[in-house]
Amino acid sequence: MDEPTPDGDAVRPRPAAATDTDRLIDELVVAAHRRTPQEQCGQVGAIYARYSTKAQGSVGDQVRSVLEAAARLKIHVPREFVFYDEAVSGSRNRRPGLDRLRATLARRGAVQAVLVFATNRLGRTAYHAMQIVHEEMVGRDIRCVFTSNNIDTADGHTWQLLLQAYSMVDQMVVASAAAHIHAAHEAMFDQGLVHGAVTYGYRGREVGEGRGVRKGRPLREYEIDPEAAPWILRAFEWYAREGLSIGEVVRRLNAEPRAPRNPRLLAGWDHAAVRRMLGNPRYRGHWMYGETKAVCHPGKASTAHVRRDAPLKSARLEHLRIVPEDLWLRARARLAEGDRRAAGRKPRDGDHRSRPRALAGLFHCGAHGRRMQAGGGHGKMLICKDCMGTPRERRSLCSILNRRLALKLTCEALALRIRRDDGLATAIVAASRSAAASLQSPDPAHLVGLRTRIEALTRRIGFVMDNPGAEPRDVLEAKAKLQQLRRERSALESDLGRIEADAARAVEVPDEGAVREMLSRLGATLDEAAGEGDAPEDRAVREVVDALTGGRVDLFQEGGREPKRGWLRGSFRFDLERLARLAGFPAIPAPPDGPDPRELVRIDYREPAPCEAHATAVKALYDEGVLVKEIAARLGISRNLAAKALAWWHRSRDLEPPDGRSRRSSLPVDARSLTPPLYVRLADEALRLSEQGLLYEEVAARLGCDRNTAAKAIKRASELRGTPAQDGRSRRKTLDRYRRGRDADAAPPGTA
Repeated sequence: MDEPTPDGDAVRPRPAAATDTDRLIDELVVAAHRRTPQEQCGQVGAIYARYSTKAQGSVGDQVRSVLEAAARLKIHVPREFVFYDEAVSGSRNRRPGLDRLRATLARRGAVQAVLVFATNRLGRTAYHAMQIVHEEMVGRDIRCVFTSNNIDTADGHTWQLLLQAYSMVDQMVVASAAAHIHAAHEAMFDQGLVHGAVTYGYRGREVGEGRGVRKGRPLREYEIDPEAAPWILRAFEWYAREGLSIGEVVRRLNAEPRAPRNPRLLAGWDHAAVRRMLGNPRYRGHWMYGETKAVCHPGKASTAHVRRDAPLKSARLEHLRIVPEDLWLRARARLAEGDRRAAGRKPRDGDHRSRPRALAGLFHCGAHGRRMQAGGGHGKMLICKDCMGTPRERRSLCSILNRRLALKLTCEALALRIRRDDGLATAIVAASRSAAASLQSPDPAHLVGLRTRIEALTRRIGFVMDNPGAEPRDVLEAKAKLQQLRRERSALESDLGRIEADAARAVEVPDEGAVREMLSRLGATLDEAAGEGDAPEDRAVREVVDALTGGRVDLFQEGGREPKRGWLRGSFRFDLERLARLAGFPAIPAPPDGPDPRELVRIDYREPAPCEAHATAVKALYDEGVLVKEIAARLGISRNLAAKALAWWHRSRDLEPPDGRSRRSSLPVDARSLTPPLYVRLADEALRLSEQGLLYEEVAARLGCDRNTAAKAIKRASELRGTPAQDGRSRRKTLDRYRRGRDADAAPPGTA
């Protein structure tokens, strides 16, 4: 049968070894049937054979010996009942040949006996061998014979003692062989020789003549593969620097024809393979041997690899480094937070605006400590599963949180916090200088404490692996506990590696200009995420929010418990250390003991009141000198709402709201009302008529107003021109027609 190659575009024939084995078995069975026909046999039997490593080839020898024993026992073995596994460990419970034998045994009456060459061919542990014989054979009234051990289940109860004894010896032989293999591998590790599967990105270079050979193959030394190494580095850049997801890295690697294929991945790159690559310490030059050990689970009759408390051997090999230290640590830190930052599935309808995923995993129930999950109509809300399963009168959180509102208010609050604090840049620079001095000489006690905690977590992980429980519920709880312990250990290992890397490199302290530029970029990113337009990528927003909040916002109930009477209040610590680290500046975490020096920030997650929604726009127009009544007209709201918005803007910033009457008196006359007074509107025309020599009474008659209004209009127009305005009596005396009328009244009668 043909099988696909790793490239997927070619086929390769069935391995020749399997074809040769089948041909040899065919010949052996035919010869056995000729010597002992079926008519001379009283039972129908099956044969099982197995060997462990590729260098062995003993299936034919086992089948030949077992067929000779079957002839003596008068057991007929049809060709289709000869099963075998090649290069498969006996510690595995699921094997292709053994599974086919199990299927045959399950058919009632198909066979009456099973013949195996030796006990160690059936299983490598005493428990496993006894389990298969008891459950699969004796329990079905099927005879089992181990030909080389002279064990036959038809011999009363003595077979159980013999099987246990031989199986225990097999188990001890395996353990003894493992110790010798470890010793040989450790010696090869010290010499830099290939001692196992070659990791992707490396290759083996044959050593010079005179060095020993192993199983017919020359010894080889590790060296970097010049074709695969650049793609490993590129994958780290995609993930750690560009912020691509593991899925996107998988797609790029599979779509790139120039990327060398990993020979161990028949179907190409997948999520698990890329994740293992990103967490492999060999790429940073840290090589270890014997990190895990094989542990047999009796209940499952299988073997699992469990991490040891410490590897058997470890070494720093800089000539085999592929990824720079800072890049590897960034990838490791992101992997450690990957589970907590799980963004969830994408919406099927494509609505990303009402269901943003940027802050997934950020919010937690303050009472239960549980991460808030998507719920409500179309998944647009965040809920606490523990609270939803509790009667409403006893719930810690009665309100639910709108996901879009949570993103908007969180980003707005953080952006305001960045811009309001003028001393934030100075504080970051001062913290970076202090951190730079501390990073160059880390506290030895702190390093010892980190290593001690890592070792303790490793022991707890090993204990949970060794004792998963028998019930399905226990297994699930053990799995969840393992995930939690591994995340904690990964975080501590990242901290330890970061401290060691910082101590080994030069640290640069930023100036205030660079910090202010960084804060400006962060504020712009938050503004875009809070706005109604196209938001930046989820990864960019989440990095900023995590840096400022410490990666966690606890929610508490505020207001009433009745529907639409309460809201949720978020609480977090403003984290300068993570903010500086995000920008690449030196920073050290706050000590775990003692009071937390970080500022406590609270956000009320509720729809803003109408006055809050209009406050910014009202304040902007107010600063331009526009009257509150005119502001209301421009914004299409009532005058009272505009006044409340202005007052809320000032009170939210601990300022006293301005008094409208005092402000009105300070404004120019024509800006004190929406429509200027009548004398202001008539000022230019009144002055023009006055300059024509008309009296105030005449100007008033022409303009249709009273004399006082005309006088005020003329006075205002004169003031605007910068000329003094005369009073009515003085002006009348300067008019020619007034003087002529006065002279006429004073002349003697009869004169012209």
